[in-house]
Amino acid sequence: MKFCLPYFLILILFLAAPCSAQSDNVSVGIDITLPFQTVKFQALSGNWNVNLYPLTPGTQKAGSTERIFGNINKEKVTEYIVPGEDVSLLLVAKGIVARVSSEKDVDKGFDSVILEGGDLISIEIPETEPMIMEGVIQIDNHDTTLSIINRLSLEQFVVSSASVFGNVSSEIEAVKAYVIVARTKLRYLKENNKHLNEIYEICNTPHCMPFKGCGANRQMVSLLADQTFDKVITYNGKIINPRFHHTCGGKISSAKSVYGVDNEPYHPSHNDLKDSEGSENCFHSPAFHWTAEFPKFDFMDFIAVAYAGGIQNFYVAFEPETVDENGRITQLLFRGKAPLFLPGYDFANRAHKHFGYNSLKSMRFNVTEMKRSFLFKGMGKGDGVGMCLYGCDGLAKKGMKAEDIIAFYYPGTRVEEIPAE
Repeated sequence: MKFCLPYFLILILFLAAPCSAQSDNVSVGIDITLPFQTVKFQALSGNWNVNLYPLTPGTQKAGSTERIFGNINKEKVTEYIVPGEDVSLLLVAKGIVARVSSEKDVDKGFDSVILEGGDLISIEIPETEPMIMEGVIQIDNHDTTLSIINRLSLEQFVVSSASVFGNVSSEIEAVKAYVIVARTKLRYLKENNKHLNEIYEICNTPHCMPFKGCGANRQMVSLLADQTFDKVITYNGKIINPRFHHTCGGKISSAKSVYGVDNEPYHPSHNDLKDSEGSENCFHSPAFHWTAEFPKFDFMDFIAVAYAGGIQNFYVAFEPETVDENGRITQLLFRGKAPLFLPGYDFANRAHKHFGYNSLKSMRFNVTEMKRSFLFKGMGKGDGVGMCLYGCDGLAKKGMKAEDIIAFYYPGTRVEEIPAE
């Protein structure tokens, strides 16, 4: 049987901008917060092959992409879905089983499933926001949960990432600047793989680069990606690691002060002001000032879960140990039987995982201990290093061109056209 497409998916089909595929591909590990055993795919555009592969011992190699594109074994089973049809995958004791919308069950028990050949496909996972993807999608059996890898062209990823930036800015020069930054970041991550023990190259979390599929793709971004094709940011002839964040609150911190790195001179500390005058470039950001209140019990429970390891490591208080020149806490001290010194970015990352990404917006804050809670008052959102996305929008509004915006946030760099290998 066939199903009607939900209205929001029909709308996306009309608005989404396809991106011409390029030879240089990237494999992205899709992070799903909770373990999941079921996933539903619905074809939106194009005809999709659903290839199901039984387990063949010894085929997966750490750090390789050997399993992607069906290079597993020859005993695959292939089903097909056309626009409007779907396939549901379920992880059971014997492996992955499938049911297609024609009510056909494929219940042999499989180790991997690869969907390819179509243009757009929707993905629905319980308790997770639906996603729309293109390229090749691989689902693997990890005994108690499934995993998803999306393999697509580098430029498709760039368009998807920069389209989400449209939530911050619709200024053409700002979006163009971010397109170049996103491409540079992706090229850097491919050259400096952080996931050598995985079969994907990057993850879709802040650890690497956020990515939620292509459902938000915009035509303008696709055109700007074509205009800037192969343009990346370099320092002394090498592709840089361009850090960026949501809102700096008027002060950019250096990579050395926040992360302790010495090899990123293009990430210095400076004010987020055009010509050192006027209002801060990101003053219009909703996260320029923020407050957050955490019940004491919840916050200390977070500390216990994140850091405690028995009575030796039970912490009763915390305070800033090191604060940089811009007011960002770069090291925290937790007091207890055995004191703990913790980098500020590590504390922020763990707080985000525990409370959510919009909880503790930055490490630039003051905290007041109330009777039953901790009250945080802060500025900015993100680590405050590199390009401020709202500042990028502000500079474009002030008439600055894309390459000048890049030079402002990454001083000493150049924008060069370097083809991907």
